[in-house]
Amino acid sequence: MGERSVDVVFNTIVFLLLFYTMSYAFAGISCGIFNVEMKGYLPFEHHHSFRNNRGSAAWANMVASFLVFSVCLGVYFPHHVRLWDYFITLALLHLMTTSIVTLSFPMSGLWWGTIVVLVVLQLVLSRIAQSLTRKGFPPREE
Repeated sequence: MGERSVDVVFNTIVFLLLFYTMSYAFAGISCGIFNVEMKGYLPFEHHHSFRNNRGSAAWANMVASFLVFSVCLGVYFPHHVRLWDYFITLALLHLMTTSIVTLSFPMSGLWWGTIVVLVVLQLVLSRIAQSLTRKGFPPREE
């Protein structure tokens, strides 16, 4: 049976808060690795470039945030069949938030290519995490 609308909205808000908390943690790590100044908008930068450390840090932050978050959700929700819906919603909300924070629309081909590949990888990694976790945890009876 499907989820109630209230549950979907609540889960989406919680997922966004967790994602951006994780993203800021990875931003701090990325800034340390790439030796760049930590600015509050690194998770929203969309001018990714491997020609400078800041662009590399922003790209690495986005990749790490999306991939680790997908595995965490797959482990935490081993029996949820519609995680793909949350991942697509997350990508769309991240696009909107990025546009609002930076006051510009992402035009970088690297950013768009990365986000599309990351959504697909999220689906695959979360399913693998779910299947591995599901073996140890049977479904809950409601």
